[in-house]
Amino acid sequence: MFNFFKKTPKPNRQADQIFMSIGAKFLNLGKIIKQLANNQVVIILIYFFPKTGEDLKTVLDTFELPAQNLDGQPLNASIGILSAENFRQARPSLENLKNQDVRFMVVEHYPLPAEDELLIARIGEISMNFPITFYCALDEPLFKLFGSENIQKVMLAMGMDEEEAISHNMITQSIARAQKRIAEKVKMDLKTDSAAEWFAKNIG
Repeated sequence: MFNFFKKTPKPNRQADQIFMSIGAKFLNLGKIIKQLANNQVVIILIYFFPKTGEDLKTVLDTFELPAQNLDGQPLNASIGILSAENFRQARPSLENLKNQDVRFMVVEHYPLPAEDELLIARIGEISMNFPITFYCALDEPLFKLFGSENIQKVMLAMGMDEEEAISHNMITQSIARAQKRIAEKVKMDLKTDSAAEWFAKNIG
C-alpha cells in the first residue's frame, strides 16, 4: 500500500548561529572548527563572496588549521574549503564522505534566497544527514537592513557576551523573509567580491 502521508526527506538544515559582530563570528568559527577537527569530524567550509573566503583562510591560518581547497580532487584533510559557486565541480570529492561524520558550515548568507536554497539542495543530494549550519553576524550588510543595531543593544543589555551566539528557528525564518524582500527589489544579480559591494551595486 502506498503511504501518501510519508514526509519527503529534507536536508538537515540547522538553525543559524548569529553573533554580534563579524570579528566575534570568525573568532568563534576558529574555536568551533578546531574542536570539531580534534574530535575527528570532517568539516566543509563554504562561502559566497571571495572577500569572505580570504577572511576565512586568515582565520584558519591564525588557528593553525590546515585546510584543503576543494577543486574536484578527493578530500585528503579533515577540513575542506570552497566557494558555493564551485560546489558543483567539487561534488565528486565529497561523494566518499557519505558514511563519515561531516558538518557543512556556511560562513555567510547570500543576499538572495535562491542561492542559499540551491546550495542546501546540492548538499542534500550528497546526503540528507549532513548538518548544514549558517554562521552570521549582526553587523553584516544583510542584517543592517532590518535594524540589527537594536538587536545588538538588546543583547548587550541582557548581559550577553559578544562571543555568544543566538540561535532560533524563528530568527532563521526572519532572515529568509528579509532575503525575499531583497529579491523583490533586485532586477539583475550583479556579482561582486564582497557582501558590502553587492549591496552597493544591487540595492544602492
